[in-house]
Amino acid sequence: MITVYSSIKSSRLEYVLHFIFKNLLEIEFKWTQDSTNLEGVILNYSDEILPFQNYQIQPSGFLVDGNWDFKKYIFLKNKSNCFFPQEKGDHDFDILSSIFFIISRMEEYHTKDYDEHQRFISSNSSLVKLNLEQNPIVDQWCFSLLSQLNAKFNVELTSPRKFHQYSTFDIDNAYAFKYKGFSRSLGSFFKDLISFRFYK
Repeated sequence: MITVYSSIKSSRLEYVLHFIFKNLLEIEFKWTQDSTNLEGVILNYSDEILPFQNYQIQPSGFLVDGNWDFKKYIFLKNKSNCFFPQEKGDHDFDILSSIFFIISRMEEYHTKDYDEHQRFISSNSSLVKLNLEQNPIVDQWCFSLLSQLNAKFNVELTSPRKFHQYSTFDIDNAYAFKYKGFSRSLGSFFKDLISFRFYK
């Protein structure tokens, strides 16, 4: 059981805690603002120095509802803690704000730079600029956090989540010639011939 203590309450914080512990890690947790009723593995998401053992993540303030200024929290030259870095606490960056920023895709809808079809330009993504777009960075952060909590409290919390791969094939036209009939297949043949599509 993980107890998350935070002096602030916001829908963003609630969302990201449920995502990390319920959806991704699938570990039981509770969230409280009462610092007198803390038990188990305590994750302290506040600036407060608690008088008992806890794992402290100093909040950046980004998860307070209404805060949209994310550019001052992201440093594209430092790949170790490029998102929401913090100098105090047990974690060198605000992992909760970082995860919320990435999974909400906030930078995609809070920009004025779109392509001609009003789509977000992928090269503008912070993950692309840091060459991290191919990494499951949020999963890595979450499992790293779990590992650090285990080390801090000398426990063995494990996630029941397992990796599964499902291979699929996107086939638009499974049968290019079969079941099409003679005249339709002949027409397609000449169309491919005229268009120099000899591979068909």
